[in-house]
Amino acid sequence: MIRLLFLCILWLGFSVSASAQRYYGVSKERFGKSKLQTKEFQWKTFSSANFEFNFYKGGESLARNAATHLENSYSRITNILGYIPYEPVKVFVFNHPQDLQSSNLISNQKEEKYVVDAKHGRILAAFDKNDSLFNRNLVESIASIYVYEMLYGGSIRESLESQILLNLPEWYSQGICAYVAEVDNTAQFEKFKMYISAAQSKRLKSLKGEEAEVVGQSIWHFIALKYGKDNISNILNLTRIIHDEQSSITSTLGVSFSKFMQEWTDFYLKGVPLHAPEAQEKPVEVVKPVKRFLDLKPGEVDTDDYIFNEENVLKYKEAIVAPTTAATRASRTETPGVAKLSAVKSFKNFLVSNERKIDVLVDPVRQFGIGYGLSFNDVLQNHIFSFNSYLRPSTPLFKNFDFDLSYGNYSGKVDWLFKYEKRSINFETVDDRDAFLFRPLNRIIYEDTPEYLQRRLVQQRISVSMLYPFSEKWRLEVTPAVVKNDDIDYGLTTKDGVPSDYYIAPQVSLVYDNTKLSHLGVETGTKAKVVYDQYFHTSNTLRSFKNAYIDVRHYQRILPGLQIAGRLSYGTSRGNAPKFTFLGGAENGLNRSTYKSDEMASGGDPDLKNILLYQFPGNLRGFDFGRLYGNNHLLGNVELRSHLIEILPQMALSSNLLRNLQIVGFYDIGTAWMGSKGPFSRQNSLNTTVIGQGQSFVIEVTNFKNPFLSGFGGGLRTTVLGVFLRADYAWGWEDRETHSPKFHLSVGKDF
Repeated sequence: MIRLLFLCILWLGFSVSASAQRYYGVSKERFGKSKLQTKEFQWKTFSSANFEFNFYKGGESLARNAATHLENSYSRITNILGYIPYEPVKVFVFNHPQDLQSSNLISNQKEEKYVVDAKHGRILAAFDKNDSLFNRNLVESIASIYVYEMLYGGSIRESLESQILLNLPEWYSQGICAYVAEVDNTAQFEKFKMYISAAQSKRLKSLKGEEAEVVGQSIWHFIALKYGKDNISNILNLTRIIHDEQSSITSTLGVSFSKFMQEWTDFYLKGVPLHAPEAQEKPVEVVKPVKRFLDLKPGEVDTDDYIFNEENVLKYKEAIVAPTTAATRASRTETPGVAKLSAVKSFKNFLVSNERKIDVLVDPVRQFGIGYGLSFNDVLQNHIFSFNSYLRPSTPLFKNFDFDLSYGNYSGKVDWLFKYEKRSINFETVDDRDAFLFRPLNRIIYEDTPEYLQRRLVQQRISVSMLYPFSEKWRLEVTPAVVKNDDIDYGLTTKDGVPSDYYIAPQVSLVYDNTKLSHLGVETGTKAKVVYDQYFHTSNTLRSFKNAYIDVRHYQRILPGLQIAGRLSYGTSRGNAPKFTFLGGAENGLNRSTYKSDEMASGGDPDLKNILLYQFPGNLRGFDFGRLYGNNHLLGNVELRSHLIEILPQMALSSNLLRNLQIVGFYDIGTAWMGSKGPFSRQNSLNTTVIGQGQSFVIEVTNFKNPFLSGFGGGLRTTVLGVFLRADYAWGWEDRETHSPKFHLSVGKDF
């Protein structure tokens, strides 16, 4: 059965085919749904006092109606929240939900009709033949952005602190927006009562979706009725300071949270009337001024007891204060039913900074390093410029690095990506930690005799990709490329050096992705990629080769908070100079140990430039890094993942560490081999090794053992200071023997 499965995968690999070099075969493989852009949007824009509205052909009247409604609602929104925004919110109005889905402004994972991009201060709203619902959702979206700015805005330090420390439940953040959007919350009493009754057995923080929104809306409505609307803004502002919604309510209202919750349920479910404390008017004690008699000289003024001339005060108010107040009101509020709008102009598609990110990367060859990414795009996200880099903090500093520059044009049905990449690998002293890299090159690095190499390997690649979507799920990618590989030997005294390798490297990929993302960022569905590439050496056909690669991943939800994830990876390299793939260990491992052996497979090209073309397709936990290598590989991973926040919703998980905590059980199985006879052949690289290479005698040993290695165990995943950490404890199983367990600590997402 296993042989049959292997043969099917082998046939599929050459029938459809797969790949470029994969240094991070798990986390850096790109899938993603496609945009079907059948319509070209010619955007136009106009402004009101507090918003900017953008529309395209057929949407001007819709945008104007939206402007009137939002301006008439502006004072009510800001009065409830107690917040005046610094910048106008940008509203993009779409004539139909399908138009919104085809826009680059919305993520491929989202299928909503209203998208709030609080980070960039904009709203994407699609009209769906319902005016009242459209207007209500606009107000709710505006409130959502204002609440985000209140809680997460401010200085860089305050914003970063809030992002790390402030994790609000859905009832709080969604509830306040729904409360603001509803003009008459009292009319929703029966709806509130029904949802509160259904949620009685659940913990407030565990509520999700519509249930959380309606229950939260009822809470804010209760606060407004019993304690006054002014306390809503007080609670929001205090939440930002102390990063705890319950303590904010308790401190603001002067009542314990448990008592507050009891009052809330009694009001809605038992009909207990509100006993709002009435403001008692205290008698005002009138203090009569005591006339003081001072010996003042002519022209002097008694500054301690000066009485203003009432006529002059009135004149000052009329001349100065009144116009200022009128101007302020005019800039913020309009007469109901009237909105002053600017003239319609062409939309200005500025280039803006998108994101900056810093990653911890553990390169499979150069080990620990820092990754930095920077991207710019136009407002419509049709044109994207990006820069990504890796730098190993070692001496000399700028000899171990990666960087790439790219420009993507996503404005039409066919997308284009232009890219330049450069990789530099510097070897000064090579010891047993790097020994696995040289085994395929028929070179042994002994533990007690490190080598002083003085070599630098450099790869440069220029490529142009055409991405053609057949549908939202299927995409074809065609990427012609030119590749140059250099080996710089600093020990050579001649100028000629080691000759460079130049390749023409076309690549074809077929990508499938139907995954969906939950509100917790958990994927469900299937995604796959099949890639074929060929490297034509420009001067020596004996150095040409071709690669095929398949990567299939599936995510299935079993129970709430429990998911099974599987991955299958197959790759092969053929031709006159096939390249090598390594298996073993965990990707991005911080505490990795490398496999040490003086055994080598027979054959092998000693050219160091081969290291630039090594591939590392994924995890085989329970073994040292680089345990297996070959021109072919087959790897399977299965993980059972549980998300603590869904399994134990009754727990008050306030910290990021607990909210992102996952418990994982896993099983990995894989093999790598050389040649075309398959891993089950007795005359393959797994069973044939060479001992004594470079010595006075050489022995070729043939043994017969199970070609597959497997690892099993458990682990934890969570986020610490914005870095996703994986801790795995695994046992390796090889040729019917179980190895001692290994602990793998690594960074970055799983497959």
